[in-house]
Amino acid sequence: MTSDKIKIHKLEERGDAIKGRVYNWVVGQRKIQEIPIFYRTKGVSPEGHFHTGKDKSCDPQFVVLFKGRINFKLEYLNGEKQEITLNEGEMIEIPKFVFHSYEAEEEIIFAEPRETEYREPNDKGDYAAFKLLQEQYDK
Repeated sequence: MTSDKIKIHKLEERGDAIKGRVYNWVVGQRKIQEIPIFYRTKGVSPEGHFHTGKDKSCDPQFVVLFKGRINFKLEYLNGEKQEITLNEGEMIEIPKFVFHSYEAEEEIIFAEPRETEYREPNDKGDYAAFKLLQEQYDK
């Protein structure tokens, strides 16, 4: 069991000054079924989690930021920690088995494109479960 690295993608900006911004994301082979849109106020910091990959929408998970700035805190199975700031017009690709949390540095609007129907709970694990996986990873 390994953790792939986080990837940041800059969305292609299209549009003109009259109409405003248009961001384009080339989906490729993904079959997007739905796109939940999230609105969060400045300072919101939900509890962190990781995904096991049972839900194919989270293997990897994509978060597309349309407005604002998000600070992600990430931890890999090997114990490495990383902080990444996602800016408007960027997308983060979070592989399975990467523990992640975020804080909205300002009001944000983001989407999580999904190949399966959005439901709670999905394949999320909490930090205690992540620490158990880390112990197994070291063996």
